[in-house]
Amino acid sequence: MKKHITIILSAIVALTMVSFMAKDSVLLRLKPQVGKTMTINMKSSQIMTMNVQGQSIANSQTIESKTEMTATNITADSIFCTAKMKSMKMTQSAMGMTMTYDTEHPEDANPMLAGAMKPFQDAIDKELQVVFDPLSKTMKMPSENIPNISATYPVEAVSVGSQWTADNTQNIAGTDIVMTATYTVTKITKKETTVNVESVIKSDIASGTNSGSMGIDNATGLTKTSTIKTNMSLTISEQGLSIPTTVTATTTLNIE
Repeated sequence: MKKHITIILSAIVALTMVSFMAKDSVLLRLKPQVGKTMTINMKSSQIMTMNVQGQSIANSQTIESKTEMTATNITADSIFCTAKMKSMKMTQSAMGMTMTYDTEHPEDANPMLAGAMKPFQDAIDKELQVVFDPLSKTMKMPSENIPNISATYPVEAVSVGSQWTADNTQNIAGTDIVMTATYTVTKITKKETTVNVESVIKSDIASGTNSGSMGIDNATGLTKTSTIKTNMSLTISEQGLSIPTTVTATTTLNIE
């Protein structure tokens, strides 16, 4: 008799836990605090390998940036923010030579990088307006140097195992890059939702994939941390040559 009671009680506990977990859901919406400035720290490390007339040439590059963003107004369908890039540092290694440029110390820069980095230097502390919708889809992004702050969210609430897809188009160096991302919720706590992401990248000149995970703050809808790995193939046109190129990169982001 006691054995049967124990089995029944265990079953009740298990069913209660399953029922509780099924109700454990969150409605993801972008709702940063108006007037509060957040700092977006991003680091991207990539290796670019080019095949030039049968010879493989590789170079590596690391970019670190710090951007401040402040929500200035929130309406029913728009989140208006101001964004300022505060600093950017780039280190590039190619053919046995390493060069560095830091916008906080331009006087120490390698002259060979000065021309390429001038647009970034000029962009420091310039205020730009960025607009998102409540699902965190970018409605206005005046510069490709401002990092995305979130995934694009579904209309309905999500729970562990929920999955959705979203398209995101970015214009990079005059080329539209379309990313179709599939998001899967892997964990939900009282404060944070963890989401895995798998993206397919397509454009006229490039194709590839992104994969990684992000931790989303339930209260604000902001991506507090993310790590994304990229594998991409593209063709570069240089001096009449079409150069097959592969790029592997790891990009990390955190918001303070």
